[in-house]
Amino acid sequence: DPAESLVAATSVPDPTAAQRSALGLAIRAVADRAAADLPAAWPTAVTSAARSRLGDLPDALDRTIAGTDLGLDRRPLWWRVVGGAQWLVTLAAVVGLGWLVLGYALRVLGLPALDNPMVGQVPLPTVLLLGGLLAGLLVAALTRPVVRWAARRARSRADQRLTAQVARVGEEYVLAPVRIVLASYAQARDALRDAARR
Repeated sequence: DPAESLVAATSVPDPTAAQRSALGLAIRAVADRAAADLPAAWPTAVTSAARSRLGDLPDALDRTIAGTDLGLDRRPLWWRVVGGAQWLVTLAAVVGLGWLVLGYALRVLGLPALDNPMVGQVPLPTVLLLGGLLAGLLVAALTRPVVRWAARRARSRADQRLTAQVARVGEEYVLAPVRIVLASYAQARDALRDAARR
């Protein structure tokens, strides 16, 4: 499929011999379960069908994992609001710090001091710096539980999407060939029954 070839591969290394062996055992278990009640020669056919695309399976899984949309590109509205609040309090702290540094530099150079506006008994640059820092800590403390909850939800959603796509690959590369052999067996069995009745 040309579209599949455009999907970038993941950075997952090639499967090790142990992983290939585990995959082979898992496929063998599927084949054995599917062929449990079949007469002689058919279990071998089922096993061969299950293993028929084993060599293509790692690449198919790699392409599927790379091409699965995990839904991580969408950012909820609350995330943008929190991000905006964090930028705002950071900007306030930076402006306050810059203003204080400028006032200090003017005094060091012997230039006239800045006439800072006051908020009560405290100069505005100090209020901006301390207020920005404290508000930033408060925003971080209040949003931490929400961020954890959202991360768990995103992880669960990504796991579900990946599991569904991996299951689809397993269906296509392992179960579909097994079903074809089982359907052939059922047709042969029915044909023999019909022939025996005649």
